[in-house]
Amino acid sequence: MKTAGKVAQIPYTLTRRRSSKNIVLRVNDLGQVEVSAPFLTPKAMIEEFILANEEKLLARMAERRERHHHYTDGDRFLYEGRYTELSVVHGSTYHITEQDGILRATTIEEERPPEVVAALVRWLYKKRTRQRVQAMLPDWAMKLNVATPPFSVRDSRKRWASCSSKGRLNFSLRCQALDDEQLSYLVLHELSHLIHFDHSPDFHALLQQHMPSYKKVQRSLAAVQEESQLI
Repeated sequence: MKTAGKVAQIPYTLTRRRSSKNIVLRVNDLGQVEVSAPFLTPKAMIEEFILANEEKLLARMAERRERHHHYTDGDRFLYEGRYTELSVVHGSTYHITEQDGILRATTIEEERPPEVVAALVRWLYKKRTRQRVQAMLPDWAMKLNVATPPFSVRDSRKRWASCSSKGRLNFSLRCQALDDEQLSYLVLHELSHLIHFDHSPDFHALLQQHMPSYKKVQRSLAAVQEESQLI
């Protein structure tokens, strides 16, 4: 059950969970505070906990909002492991491409609406993620001695990728922010779930066998996460 509240300068969304043992605070990609708490925790106790962390939360909220994309000239995006700068112009058709570190977007609206530019950026990220994954899958599938599975690219914010119990792979369009090594690791990781549908020692041994540096790459993904929001 979710409820909204506000204490001092901090609006928040509260989720009560019977399984929770502690109050947990989180600032999401939009700079909003999300709170989870045990089901019977008094509201006064929850807000007291928020106030005790007010300074940290306000700093984190400001940091998140500063990173929030505005989809106008000069906005910066991670693209295949490097930063690109957005340039938006008016034209006769919708179009977007990346060249020499510049994301060039064209809209038919003279005012160049940010929501239209955002849709173009997502479209390009989805297209390129599909192309890059498609190129990597057969080689990794051959190395792992598994059939090349079907996959899809979705607008997912919480996971880079996943493997369903039916053996279908899913990748977030935000994978386009990753460099080749990071994306290759994700492809290997999800394909390995076709052999070990868990994160057991055998699963990690398989990753180690095929990519000895996988732990280092895994850590690098956490650093990229906040820079690939595409909000």
